[in-house]
Amino acid sequence: MYGAAFNPDGTRVATATGKGNTTIWNVSSGRAVMTLSGHANNVNALCYSPDGALLASNAENVKIWMCSQAKSCELYQPGLWRNIQSRWNTPCHG
Repeated sequence: MYGAAFNPDGTRVATATGKGNTTIWNVSSGRAVMTLSGHANNVNALCYSPDGALLASNAENVKIWMCSQAKSCELYQPGLWRNIQSRWNTPCHG
């Protein structure tokens, strides 16, 4: 595991694994809810938006995922990872 982040209400945790995947887990059941794939390299950091609707994953680039749909909605360049942290005013873990 390369990183983990809890959603704001603590009901789900996202874990960054090898092969460019991120898995979102239900904390109470311990079961995987969904797996997000799309990075070419290992995901090394994760960050939920303050409302928990979005999840940012950082690897060779940054993808912003719509958590309810398991689809990436935007793609940012690597240098903007710090910008996401400051805009969302939340620590990003990796």
